[in-house]
Amino acid sequence: MQTCINTTAASSGLSPLVDGDPDAERFTAIELFAERQTSLWHSVAEAAYRGAREALTLHCRQIAALTKGVFVTVKSLAVSA
Repeated sequence: MQTCINTTAASSGLSPLVDGDPDAERFTAIELFAERQTSLWHSVAEAAYRGAREALTLHCRQIAALTKGVFVTVKSLAVSA
């Protein structure tokens, strides 16, 4: 793992590429959504492998809710000038 040398970005937890961007918090939220989605898709695969219908249904509903949240967040990004 590389160490971030930009102290402002490192202390805020944001990538140096988006630090100072008015949408930086939204980009971070999208990153967190993606990480959670990845985890849920692994859970879907495991539930499908086990034939666990209840768990499969639950995880698919969670994925749907997160996907809707990501779309709302992406739509709220400022339009580049």
